[in-house]
Amino acid sequence: QALERLVEGMGYQSAYLYLVNRARRAIHEHRAAGAVTARRRFGELEYRLDDPRSAAAEVVRTGRPLVADDVERTSLPMDVATARAFGTRSVVMVPLKVKDMVVGALAVTSSEAGRVGEPDRELLVAVANHVALAVERAASFQTIEELSRGLEDKVRVRTEQLRTANEELQAAYRELQATQLQLVQREKMASLGQVVSGVAHELNNPIGFVYSNVT
Repeated sequence: QALERLVEGMGYQSAYLYLVNRARRAIHEHRAAGAVTARRRFGELEYRLDDPRSAAAEVVRTGRPLVADDVERTSLPMDVATARAFGTRSVVMVPLKVKDMVVGALAVTSSEAGRVGEPDRELLVAVANHVALAVERAASFQTIEELSRGLEDKVRVRTEQLRTANEELQAAYRELQATQLQLVQREKMASLGQVVSGVAHELNNPIGFVYSNVT
């Protein structure tokens, strides 16, 4: 919304938001508003932080505003070819700072030389402070979301581990029950064998006695 207000409420031709990617050591164009006339789709541009031709990288490296009344004649770092593609002739760019760390840059541009310059710097610095706070809140919210997703993933993994352990425990319990049943059956069969053997012995003794007396 800040970019739209710069264009619609304050009359700047175009406004751009650049954000730093520390992991890639680069700065990329994140959002734009106004008369963006580049032949390329906005958002594809990215500069390394040590790129000597990037105005945005220069602002991030130094932490200081950059004012170019005419990009065609300036001695400041400037990607003139891209500036021409975007229809940019003059630009003011200020750093976005969060707790003394530069996290990006905010820029306003014009297709006319001298249309934006030093008088716009202080105004843009004030706007950049508000944008930096919004970026910080968004980053904090993203961090919370990432932590929440990480916790959900850990809970899901732990639940799966517990489910697997429970299934293994149930299988072991069923195997134990089967083993116990087999042992009971064996004990029953052994007891039955002893009973049958005893009965046979009792039957054999009287029969032998009678047989010996008869003969």
